[in-house]
Amino acid sequence: MSDGWTNKKLQADPEGYLAWQKEQKGKAERERKEAQEKSDFKQFERIFVDRGGDPAEARAMYKKYRSDMALEEARRADQETRGRMRSDRSRAV
Repeated sequence: MSDGWTNKKLQADPEGYLAWQKEQKGKAERERKEAQEKSDFKQFERIFVDRGGDPAEARAMYKKYRSDMALEEARRADQETRGRMRSDRSRAV
């Protein structure tokens, strides 16, 4: 076990260990997402600059790009939900 969790301590506080374990998994997931975001930005920045973009504007354009992608995904999800609702209604009739 790590971070001071001995068998004796684990037996005395299993809920504490589970909470610590959950926290560690969350931390690892956040670190993975941060690394992925950094990698995604570096790739965007490289392409943006290669296509004539100003490196000083890359971060702002990346944020706009991400926002546009999120908006498009939300629209797709909304359309999909509406389609399912129509389909469910027509089956119910």
